[in-house]
Amino acid sequence: MSPAEQPSAPEPGEAAYEPSYEQLVARLEETLARLESGDLPLEEALSAYEQGAALAGRAQELLDRAEQRIQELRELDAEP
Repeated sequence: MSPAEQPSAPEPGEAAYEPSYEQLVARLEETLARLESGDLPLEEALSAYEQGAALAGRAQELLDRAEQRIQELRELDAEP
């Protein structure tokens, strides 16, 4: 994704853009495909790797949050 395609920073008082887990995975898959093509110059490959690592980290945060929420719901269901 080029810098022009990335969402801009929100204006003050505006809600921050939060991509969904599915959007993060799709972007990660695109990034991996670019890296695996072997056609990127070194600096672009490094940038793509950094972007992929950030996307993977954010996706993991969303998974962790979902897992925590499921655990909380299970605990509520277990209460008498």
